[in-house]
Amino acid sequence: MLVLKRKQGQAIDVGRDIRIILKEIKGSHVKVVISAPSDVRIKRAEVEKEIGVENLRAARCDPRDITIDLSEKLEVGDPLEDQT
Repeated sequence: MLVLKRKQGQAIDVGRDIRIILKEIKGSHVKVVISAPSDVRIKRAEVEKEIGVENLRAARCDPRDITIDLSEKLEVGDPLEDQT
């Protein structure tokens, strides 16, 4: 792990294609700008963690407990609608 101190407006380059800029610092909040190629996935760690927790909960759930009626959500021409 690398720990760097940066001031507002300064940047960190990661490899040749990724640049992280500290756009604004106010108290304990930091606005970050990340410039990266479109094939690089950029995710907020806390959101990714919550998705993982929810996926584990869903995997442990009994499918018989799921009572979602999708028929009301389908529209004419919807690819999920029966085309017979």
